[in-house]
Amino acid sequence: MIEHRKHMRLPLVFPVDLILADGRKFRGKTRNISFGGILLDLPEPPPQLKPSDLCGLVLILAEGEEPVVIPLEAEVRHISAFGIGLQFARIQRFDLDAYRRFKKIMVFNSPDPDQLEDELLAHPCLFSED
Repeated sequence: MIEHRKHMRLPLVFPVDLILADGRKFRGKTRNISFGGILLDLPEPPPQLKPSDLCGLVLILAEGEEPVVIPLEAEVRHISAFGIGLQFARIQRFDLDAYRRFKKIMVFNSPDPDQLEDELLAHPCLFSED
């Protein structure tokens, strides 16, 4: 099977708040994460959520004494028994320090850090420092 993904997915678990357009908030956790999106595990997905919906996400990275919080906008790509696939659309308030810490966590936990770095060069994403 040919892999068409631009970014390597890592099986990292972070708390995530999913925020719907009407303001309702649902707490879940990542099943996996990449620089392009996440697979979100929610106890019960909101029934009105459907592919192509835009929503807010708050990715909570619990590194160090103070958590690093990255507010994002994302597009729902798919919903299944395995979770909700979300593609990052844009960072709501860019925080370069938070991005660097996120990148450090991703690279540190990657089975192939060089491949992950190469992917970022070949396919810059919304987290690009440029």
